[in-house]
Amino acid sequence: MDIFIENSIKDRLKKKWTETPVEFENELFTRKSGVAYIRPQIEISSTQSAGIFKQEGVSRRKVNATGFILISVFVPLKEGTARISRFCEELKNIMSFWTNGPLECGKGITKRIGKRPEWYQRNVVIDFNYQGCEEV
Repeated sequence: MDIFIENSIKDRLKKKWTETPVEFENELFTRKSGVAYIRPQIEISSTQSAGIFKQEGVSRRKVNATGFILISVFVPLKEGTARISRFCEELKNIMSFWTNGPLECGKGITKRIGKRPEWYQRNVVIDFNYQGCEEV
């Protein structure tokens, strides 16, 4: 389940997001000074298993999970806030109400984080639900 959720989100961003480099977890990334980028993180906050059953001779269980995708957006201070606002809106459009099989995303929201020494930062947060089956 975790791998399915992570791969689904990575694939979606790799196909739809072309504005900036992406710093995925557990992948080599070299941050360049003065170049905008995003950093997605996936948090699974609740998991429930329900009943074990046989399907084509394989034992499986139903799994329900909830969580959220946190996409941190970083834009150099010199570029102002209009660009980061546009990036956040585009990310919400890409991820909000998107489904991939048992994975369903809700509406995205933007949270203003503020200025860092070199960056403006905002976070886009999208809730998700997963209802699927996995082998036991």
